[in-house]
Amino acid sequence: MNRLVSALMLGIFGAALGYGQVTIAGPNTIQTGFAVVTPLYGGGTGLNVSDTLSARIGGNFGQTTVLSAPLVTLTNIPVNFDSNAAVNTAVTIVNPNEGGAAVTLTLRDQSGGLVGVRNITIAGRRQLSRFVAELFASLLRSPGPFEGLLFISSNANAPVVAMGLAFNGLSFTSLPVATQLNPNAVITAPFSLVGPSGILLPQIAMGGGWASRIRISNTSTVPQIIRIDFFNSLGGALVLPVGTGVTNVTIPVGGVVSFSTN
Repeated sequence: MNRLVSALMLGIFGAALGYGQVTIAGPNTIQTGFAVVTPLYGGGTGLNVSDTLSARIGGNFGQTTVLSAPLVTLTNIPVNFDSNAAVNTAVTIVNPNEGGAAVTLTLRDQSGGLVGVRNITIAGRRQLSRFVAELFASLLRSPGPFEGLLFISSNANAPVVAMGLAFNGLSFTSLPVATQLNPNAVITAPFSLVGPSGILLPQIAMGGGWASRIRISNTSTVPQIIRIDFFNSLGGALVLPVGTGVTNVTIPVGGVVSFSTN
């Protein structure tokens, strides 16, 4: 990271690093966490949940749309890193279970060769957000651009959700929603936060130029009533201008509702 091409890039990446913490104190406080949408009536069928994550930093504006993520025990995220071109990949993992999740991160290069393995434990109801170059410091010593895959696996009784953001200079975009790579794995409810019909957005942000707009649409043939709860990365309540959550929200047939973290 210390080889980024300009002070502006350092500022962008410094702010981006903040997206993985609970709060960065100061005049540009950034608060981050995750959100859980729980259907109360209508069964949740036909609900589509997304989060438009935006950042206005140093006079530059960027945004991307992140879809809700499924529970998985094995998935992967594409990784690109080039310190000379300000290219990096961020990964977020949320453990919605009461107990800890033993997570193994395996990084492989473009030819499938093993770059490194990290074993970490994510406590129950916690979120981990890091740049891949933070997790695998060998990337910082790479003489040229790196491209590969990061495999994320967790123990069978503690599935997690994962997502990635690809940063390229002043812009960033969400990576494909992580899917379950092990079709034989049996993922069972209940989970402490998600429950059998809950929907989880693994990354939301507000402050310091960052904002999230959550949209929930209903494509089913019956009205849906939902609640939405906001959590910080330590699993506690994330206090937004709308509060720590919104309850008894009715989404009409063919309708949509939205909430902004600001």
